[in-house]
Amino acid sequence: MGNFKILENGLFSTIQDFGRFGYQSKGITVSGAMDQISLRLANILVGNDENFPCIEMTLKGEKILFESDAIIAVTGADMSFKINGKNVDINKTLFINSGDIFESGFSKNKKISYLAIRGGLRIKKILGSYSTSLRAKIGGYKGRKLIKGDIIEFPDLEKPFSNIVSLDESLIEEVYIDRKVRFTYSSEINRFTQSGIKTFTNSNYKIENDSDRMGYRFSGNIIEHKTDGDIISGGINSGTIQVPGNGNPIVMMADRQTTGGYTKIGQVILADIPYLAQKKPQESVQFKAIEPQEAVNLWIDINKKIETWKNSIEYNYHKVKTCKRYTITINNKSYNIKAMEV
Repeated sequence: MGNFKILENGLFSTIQDFGRFGYQSKGITVSGAMDQISLRLANILVGNDENFPCIEMTLKGEKILFESDAIIAVTGADMSFKINGKNVDINKTLFINSGDIFESGFSKNKKISYLAIRGGLRIKKILGSYSTSLRAKIGGYKGRKLIKGDIIEFPDLEKPFSNIVSLDESLIEEVYIDRKVRFTYSSEINRFTQSGIKTFTNSNYKIENDSDRMGYRFSGNIIEHKTDGDIISGGINSGTIQVPGNGNPIVMMADRQTTGGYTKIGQVILADIPYLAQKKPQESVQFKAIEPQEAVNLWIDINKKIETWKNSIEYNYHKVKTCKRYTITINNKSYNIKAMEV
């Protein structure tokens, strides 16, 4: 069994997969990755099932000591990642030797990164998911964010040598290209004035500092209700756009509550939730209404492109018969070399 140890914790990191489904009627939140596309891509890079648990890092990640060999990949935000002090690229497979130190700086672009390890993480599945639910204190590692001293296990590599796999950059460009956040109108649209609806689709809204995994709060031009923003509580989905009485929208995210009593003006489409999730506090967005069928087609299209890229990958994993390590010095610099017989 392999493992790694957290030497320094990041700003806010948890273990997440797609989420915990089928329990909202009992008041249990779905949780899961904020940016599920980046989580999927990280897992694909290392040959995992797309729903294997990853470490979700926000703004700044951990400093980690790997005490076993591993194959890893990082997607999402570029946080100036390093292995043993040397910069490494995101969106490709990385080979880790026992004793290597993986560390992170602050994000240069986007907000959230995902660290996948081949074979996944050896943690307990709770109610069908590995995801951390902070409010319920379940899932992930002890139901909380990761901190210094945590030791997490992962399966030994059965076939530890493979090709380097890189992400198709066109996928990144398509998912995260700068644009308006697209949404579909909700059945409660008649609770807003025409002026209020036009205000929402023609204004810039800034993400507030108190936004979190539960919801992104926005400030900007006030969205006018016909009466007020209160309704009988109803179900909440990922991407639901609530507008309370103050007229400023809130987009519900991964750790959203199961029900809510504010009027809903719309629903952010699935294809744009990862794009929105990667926005930082104080960044501004605009919203654009589209038809439901277009929203469906956009989601189908991005999934087809992910599958096409996935099916093109040649991992070429090899069973390693023997492995020896050497230290060589060139121009007064020392290098650790690993030689494998396959």
